[in-house]
Amino acid sequence: MIFAGGLRGAGDTRFPMVITSLSTWFVLLPLAYLFALVFGWGLAGAWAAMALDMSIRGIGNYLRWRSGRWKGIEV
Repeated sequence: MIFAGGLRGAGDTRFPMVITSLSTWFVLLPLAYLFALVFGWGLAGAWAAMALDMSIRGIGNYLRWRSGRWKGIEV
């Protein structure tokens, strides 16, 4: 989550917002439903889904940071 804050601080606010929105709607919510209710894992399933969601967001923001595309954005 540090990379998302770094990108926002560097002026690249749109990418972290989009990756967070997409990951929440298409990863966290479906997996939380699947793990918690369908598989019957309960709260532990929701936490597992949250961990996977944060991992995907972290990887996406890390790749954006490493690409350096945020350097050309003017604030």
